[in-house]
Amino acid sequence: MKDIEIKKYELPKIEIKDYEEIKKLAEEDTEKYKNYIVTDKTLDSDIKKRAELRKIAKTIDTRRKEIEKDVSVPIKKFKEDCDYLKKLYEDSADLIDTQIKFFEEKQKVEKQKKCEEIYNQVISEFKEQLPFEKIFNPKWLNKTTKESEIQKEIETKVNNTRVALETIKSLKSEFELELVNTYFETMDINLSLIHISEPTRH
Repeated sequence: MKDIEIKKYELPKIEIKDYEEIKKLAEEDTEKYKNYIVTDKTLDSDIKKRAELRKIAKTIDTRRKEIEKDVSVPIKKFKEDCDYLKKLYEDSADLIDTQIKFFEEKQKVEKQKKCEEIYNQVISEFKEQLPFEKIFNPKWLNKTTKESEIQKEIETKVNNTRVALETIKSLKSEFELELVNTYFETMDINLSLIHISEPTRH
């Protein structure tokens, strides 16, 4: 890929001829008219002077707009060129992005199938109570998650379930079935015991 380099870059230098002299005269006029009083004798000349001053101001503004327009032409062209190149590179990136996302989604589907295979190999009991969807962890689909980690996590869930059920059974509670059901809803033995020991329980 070729880097973008600026072939020619010069800041425009625009100066008003005799600016300091014109500025001095304009400032003197402004100072003069700060405390100026129009009279019957000066009215006609004042009207002419007002028109003259406004005409000069308008001429300055018009010329300024003309210069700005001329100066903006290369800037506008430069912007159009940059925008066009930017769009081309963005389009290329988007095309690759579409393929990457498609590929990554395909990898996730394949990884999930592998997770299900591991689940079926590891789960020996509680398959009905612990279906794949219930214990599935989205992080298993990450590329960095190893199959051994997935297997260990499933085994841990199975072992925890076995221990929890043994604990519930050892209580010899008349609410054993409800305790078991609550456990499989929450997958937390402590929550199950709290639930069954609430004051509302009769």
